[in-house]
Amino acid sequence: MVKRTDIALQFAAYLVVGGASTVVDLAGFAALRWLGLGVMSASALSFVSGTVFNYFASYALAFRRGLYGRSEEVGRLFAVAIVGLGLNTGFVWVFVRFVGMDPMLAKTLAVPCVLAWNFLGRRWLVFHKELPDLTWSAGTRLVGADEEPPTRAGEPPLP
Repeated sequence: MVKRTDIALQFAAYLVVGGASTVVDLAGFAALRWLGLGVMSASALSFVSGTVFNYFASYALAFRRGLYGRSEEVGRLFAVAIVGLGLNTGFVWVFVRFVGMDPMLAKTLAVPCVLAWNFLGRRWLVFHKELPDLTWSAGTRLVGADEEPPTRAGEPPLP
């Protein structure tokens, strides 16, 4: 049986979310650099655009929302994102300044360096540790396991 809190399945779903968010981030970075924006400004702005996309995709595919009210949830997300932004920008700066990397390569390599923080921050501080229904059901079918009843603690069984 696949549990709703299965961290491996949740991480796999988050890798899909994170991959798509990375595309948004890197495409934004490339576009902002093409428009003449400096490396650090482009890195920060593209990271924010990737984070906004990540928020919506996270609760659609990787996490069940509603642990907190919407305002607190968004506030917590931005707190996690600000730490992630600092880590991401710090890695880009180190890779460009001290390693001499091309800025696009530095930005690309910074992404996996921040992945664990982004996933765990969302899992521990922003959302429920449970998978959303769609992803849980798909994961259960994928492994051919019996489904557990579609209820959550404190909620009546579904008809």
